[in-house]
Amino acid sequence: GLAHLKECEIEIDAIKEDGKVLLSRKEIQLGVEMARFALERGEAMIKGLAHTHPSKNSLVSKFENIWLERARPGGLNEASKYLSEALD
Repeated sequence: GLAHLKECEIEIDAIKEDGKVLLSRKEIQLGVEMARFALERGEAMIKGLAHTHPSKNSLVSKFENIWLERARPGGLNEASKYLSEALD
């Protein structure tokens, strides 16, 4: 779970930052962060604890920035809203 994600982050950080892979690297990093969020929330639910995660807004912001690098802004507001609701 979380230990494996940490290993993935180390490998992702080792990827050289050239223009060809930089955006893909950002997308992969965001995916790992979202997976960590989900695992932490799942663990909290199993333990009967509230899941408070300070990076929810950061995840949505990163998602929006990557969206704008990869695609046109059409649909971004709706997608951001759905992501924010899913992270609640």
